[in-house]
Amino acid sequence: MDIEIGTKVTGNWGAMFPTSEGEIVKIEKQGVEILWDDETEVDFCSMSSLHEKGWRSENGSPIGIFLK
Repeated sequence: MDIEIGTKVTGNWGAMFPTSEGEIVKIEKQGVEILWDDETEVDFCSMSSLHEKGWRSENGSPIGIFLK
């Protein structure tokens, strides 16, 4: 995965919740900080929680945070 500051991401939170758009604003060893378009504070996300577009969990779920 090619992750850098400014990389756009989409959060798919599941049924009944709208998706979120955001941008990586800080990169650390443990993960990244994301500023979501609908938030004023950043969220921390571990590297293992970031996925390439089209990724699915073992049970086929498309829920997660995806690089655009």
